[in-house]
Amino acid sequence: MILCPESQSLLFLGSPVVKGLSGLVGKGLYISDIPIHDATRDIMLVEEQTKAQDGLKKRMDKLKNSIQEASQAVEEERQKNVDLLHLIFPAEVARKLWRGKSFASLLNNKIVHSRDVDNKYLDDTSYLVSLNQSN
Repeated sequence: MILCPESQSLLFLGSPVVKGLSGLVGKGLYISDIPIHDATRDIMLVEEQTKAQDGLKKRMDKLKNSIQEASQAVEEERQKNVDLLHLIFPAEVARKLWRGKSFASLLNNKIVHSRDVDNKYLDDTSYLVSLNQSN
C-alpha cells in the first residue's frame, strides 16, 4: 500500500480472490480488469476452458452411449428379420433374399403365370413359396 498525499488516496496493488469467472462478475469485475501479467487471469481462463471441455466430454459420452444402444437395437432387429426369413423360406432362399438377390434370380428360370396361382392378390413371395412347396 502506498499513500498518495496529493490526491489524498491510498494506492493498493493486489489480485482479487474469487472462485472462477462467475465470482469475478459477482463482485462487479471483469476479466479485462485483471492485468495481463497477473497469473490470476490465466488461472481463471484455464478453469473456464476445463469446465467447457468437461461439459463437452459428458455430452460426447451420452451421445456415444445412445449410439451404442441404437446400434444394439438395430442388430437385434436385423437378427429378428433373419430369423423370420428362415421361418418362412428354406435356408438357401432366405440367405439369397437377405443378400439382396432379386426374386427373379431365385426362380431358377421357371416361368410363373398368374393362372398358376388361385388368388390374384398374391405377391412375389407367395409365388416363391408355392414354387418351393411344389419342388
